This record gives sequence, C-alpha cells and structure tokens, in this order.
Amino acid sequence: MGLFRTARAEAYSRRQGTPFWDVAAAQGVRVTVLRVPYAFPPDVVPGGRMLSGLGVPDLLGTNSTFTYLASDLEPGTHADPGGGRLFPIPLRGDDADVDIPGPPDPRGDSRPALPLHLGFHVDRAAGTVTVRFAGREERVPRGGWSAWYAFRLPIVAPLGLPLVSVAGLCRFHVVSVEPLRIYLSPLNYAPAAPFVPISAPAGFAGELAAALGPYKTVGWSEDTASLNAERVDEEAFLADLHHTMDEVRASTLHELERPDWDLFVSVFTQTDRVAHMFYRLLDPGHPRYDPVLAARFGDAVLRVYERMDSIVGEIAERLGADATLLVISDHGFHSYRTGLNLNSWLRDHGFLVQGNVPAGQREADFFPGVDWSRSRAYALGTGQIYVNLRGREGRGIVAPGPEYDGLLDAIARGLEAELDPATGERIVQKVYKGPEIFPGAPVGRRPDLQVAFREGYRTSWRTPLGGIPAALLEPNDKKWSGDHAASDVADTPGVILSNHPLRAGVDAAIVDLAPTALGYFGVPVPPEMEGHALLEGMR
Repeated sequence: MGLFRTARAEAYSRRQGTPFWDVAAAQGVRVTVLRVPYAFPPDVVPGGRMLSGLGVPDLLGTNSTFTYLASDLEPGTHADPGGGRLFPIPLRGDDADVDIPGPPDPRGDSRPALPLHLGFHVDRAAGTVTVRFAGREERVPRGGWSAWYAFRLPIVAPLGLPLVSVAGLCRFHVVSVEPLRIYLSPLNYAPAAPFVPISAPAGFAGELAAALGPYKTVGWSEDTASLNAERVDEEAFLADLHHTMDEVRASTLHELERPDWDLFVSVFTQTDRVAHMFYRLLDPGHPRYDPVLAARFGDAVLRVYERMDSIVGEIAERLGADATLLVISDHGFHSYRTGLNLNSWLRDHGFLVQGNVPAGQREADFFPGVDWSRSRAYALGTGQIYVNLRGREGRGIVAPGPEYDGLLDAIARGLEAELDPATGERIVQKVYKGPEIFPGAPVGRRPDLQVAFREGYRTSWRTPLGGIPAALLEPNDKKWSGDHAASDVADTPGVILSNHPLRAGVDAAIVDLAPTALGYFGVPVPPEMEGHALLEGMR
C-alpha cells in the first residue's frame, strides 16, 4: 500500500434492457452516439464512441445547480428554493473576494466541501466586472457571459503539489453591476479529466475538447432553474442556450466527418428547453404571459426550431443523398397554465387520509400526517398514482384482485369527471392503467395509474414530492410554462422525418427507432424489443 489510497470513482445506472446501439455494435456495426439521455455511465460500444448526455451530474453531484452571488443579499443567505445556491458578496469599494463551497471532498468522512476562491472588481463607469478565478481574470460587461474557466481543486497536495484533484469548467454571467449580481453556472466535469467517465472510450470526451475547445458536459445542459427562479433573465438564458447549441452542433459535425462510423446518433435538447421556458409568451391565457416580453421573445421557440432546421440541413448536405437520415422528436408540447394537486384530490375523495397535521407541517413534502392504515392511494411524480397495495407497499391495505381493480376504476372515473370551477372545463383527458401506458416496464416499478391532462393542465409543482396542499388547483406562476410529461400521449405526438420513404399504414412511434436502425443493418431484433421497422422495404 502506498502513501495515499485512491480509487477511481464509479457511477451506475438503473436503466434496464439493452440499447439498440449496443445490439448493433455487438454485430460489428460501427456506432457513434452523442448525448443520448440516460446513457450514463457511457456504454462501452465495441469499435465505437459514446458521449453521455442527460444524466451526467454536475460536480456538486446534482442534476444541475447554479450559484447566484449578490451584494444585496443578506449575510448567511445560502438556500434558494428555485434550485440554486445563494451567497452574499462582501463588496468593499470596487472589490470583493469571496470563498464559497464547491464540490464535496470525495474522501468523505464529514470533510468540508472543496472551496472556490472568487474575486470581483467592479468598473461602474464602464459597466463591467472583472472576474478572478482559477488563476485567470476576464472583464465581463453587464449582461454578458465569460468564456469557460477551467479549474482544478487539489484534494491531496503534499508540499503544495496536487497529486489528486477535481477538475471542472464553469462560466460567469454579470446580471448587474449596481448592485453587483453574478450568476455562476453549474460546475461541469472537465471533458479531459472527468471525475467519473462520461465517454467511451474514456478519452473520447477529452479528444473532442482538444479538437473543439471546452464544452458543457452536465446532462441538463440548459439552466432552466435559474430562469424559473428569476435569477437570470430571458436574454441571458437564450444566450447560454444558443452557446450550448453551438457546442453540440460543432461536436456533431466534427464526428460526422470521421470515416469510421456506420450508425450515428446525436441528440439536441434545446428545442425542448426553450418550449418549456417560453411557452407562456405564446399563450395569452397563461398566468405569466407578459405582452412586453412577448414582443421581445415571443418568437424564441420559433427561432430555436429554425436554427435546428438549419443544422439538420447542414447534416443532410454533409451526408449526401445516399445516406439515410431520420429526424425524430419524441413528444410535442402543451401550455401549462394550471396545476392539479393530485394528492389533495385523493384526500378530498377519501382515497388518501390525513390525521392531525401541525400547522408548520401542512406545506411539507412527502405526505405530511398521512395515516397509511386508512389510505388506499397516493401520487408521486408527474401524474403517477400508486395503490397502497397489500404485499407490495410497506403498510399496504388494498387487497389484490377485485378490490384493487375496483379502486383503479373509481379513481379514474372521478378524475376524468373533475371540472375546473373557474372555466367549467374538464381537467383530465384520460386516466390510463399502468400496463396500457408502460407495457414493457417491470411490474414493481410502473405506476398503477397514469393521469393524462388536457391542454392547459398538469400536476402541480407540489405533487411530484408528495405535497398535499389545502387547495385543489393552483395557477402556474412560474416561467416553466410548457410541458408534456403528464399530457395525453394521444395529442402530444412527436415527429419522424426521413429522407427515404417510410412504410405506409404504420402508426409510427418513438419505439420504432430501434428496430428500424437494426433492420437497416440487417441485425436481428431482440424478441423483447418493442416497435416496428419504418423504412420501406424492411420487415
């Protein structure tokens, strides 16, 4: 044993099944896969390359946590319910130095987080802030963004020599100069030295950075939380979104130029994120519709789609007419104006029973005061309802069989009949049983019911974490204003476009992509894989 015990950090995935690119690669198809959601840790594709996407955490170990620093924050302010961290800036004259906690110390044992040492110099006349961090400084104008800052935080550094360290990337945005307000992006893994592998082969992420420059690696790559929390404005959010789109475009076109691939998959998430955050400016009936903002940013969704269309054109031109190109979007969008507190509905209809809840706990998450000995159902997530089933739940009371089936029918009938008292409209389009909507999911993991909402409605912000507010309905007063997660699949379709003919009479779905790709290369489709081949001439 040496002086220091070290081990490579590991990540694991709960994804089940074998993705189609692994099936193809095992049969000799050369595969390149870029930023596919939930392909983290990266799959080791024989003879191919993968860069992970959604699912890659930031260096704090979270989905994507921003940091907001401001001279007008009270000392000791550190929590933001909007998904970020808040820290005051102790400005003295025109300068400030502040230490904030960075990534957790991977050695554990209750050690403090690794510190980030930040410095700022304000030039009020010029409207700029000079940001000092990680051995370099950059002058950033009000409303502007810095370039990427590469940093390395020592963990084991005898005699000042960093033998073990954590490497990362971040950017700064100057929200305002007076008062001084600074946004710090989520702390990204450094592509060339990630804390855990984010590509396969492991060096592939670094090769891309060497060829193209630093790029965002966190899986939730557009910081919707900071706009939702109103710590940045629409202009700043869109600037960062387009910057990220530049990076994804560059890596996609770079990899397309390589001759050693047969199957190429690249995912762009910007069309999704812009619709989530700017749908309110397309819908005058939304609680957060603002005519002034609509005049400036009402075309934001259209602009991102137009840009995506241009990128597809570039790809098609580089591929040539002989290659087969499929463009796929997995869902559509709806306005999210009003949220239904599903657990409150279950409570009001006697399916979920609360005892005496102290006043200070009534707005708590995770089922405050619920009496599980009398509760038959509860809701979690975006529209998922679970039965308190005997033999499955820790304190289950509902018997499998007729009692279970009757309960599902009663809940479904009640929800489908529920009306919004303000409009007289039905709130729920349909309530699906678990096997209908998740046919291939393991029985123990799928919900018993999935609520599919009508246009304008969704589960409330409190439902996913088991909140049970007093009110049944609440207006969506957030900038996250478009959604799809709890909409009816029947009226929230995506698209499939192809430069070659698709089979007529096939009701295409996202699950058809896998057998289509495998069939194209003559690779046998595993019997457990759902879907049908879509290209004409394929079985």
